[in-house]
Amino acid sequence: MALTTGHAGNWHPLTWLSHMLDCQLFGVNAGGHHLTSLLLHLANTLLLFGVLRRLTGALWRSALVAALFALHPLHVESVAWVAERKDVLSTLFWLLALWAYARYVQTPAVSHPKPETGFLSCVLRPLTTGNYWLALGFFVCGLMSKPMVVTLPLVLLLLDYWPLNRVAGDKLQIASCDTRRSTLWRWCGRRRRLSVWRRGRAG
Repeated sequence: MALTTGHAGNWHPLTWLSHMLDCQLFGVNAGGHHLTSLLLHLANTLLLFGVLRRLTGALWRSALVAALFALHPLHVESVAWVAERKDVLSTLFWLLALWAYARYVQTPAVSHPKPETGFLSCVLRPLTTGNYWLALGFFVCGLMSKPMVVTLPLVLLLLDYWPLNRVAGDKLQIASCDTRRSTLWRWCGRRRRLSVWRRGRAG
């Protein structure tokens, strides 16, 4: 049911499933639903701190940003408003995807790649990294929570510039045949076409 149900032209089955699970656990007790959103927001805050700490190495600045994130009215509203579950849930998968991507980029096989012996080995190299698949899996889960996650590949491009420093001057320190973003962009295209189709059906 959750996989085939849309609302206002949006398709977010994982959000529906989270609401269904809350109903199974707490019934119509609003306190339980709010508790789930609060726990998700707490997890997002800790994840944001961990991701920023890993990417920048700055402890206190990362803590300050995470604190501002936790207390910002826009995020507090998403926690207090149970119907905005898609916001806190998609943020969870967004941050998990960033964390997995950072681990993927910082593995020796990616940060200091050996000269490729052929096109096939160049294409398959990212596919043999577990963190690559984790990032892709979290990205797909985020898309199934809220369509806004479609912008994630652009954020990954910005991360390559800073703080991952994979761009030196005007020269990209990335193998030209690296296929990880092409996979992400294909998922973006499919998700966008699905959203357009559902909005068209919604009239």
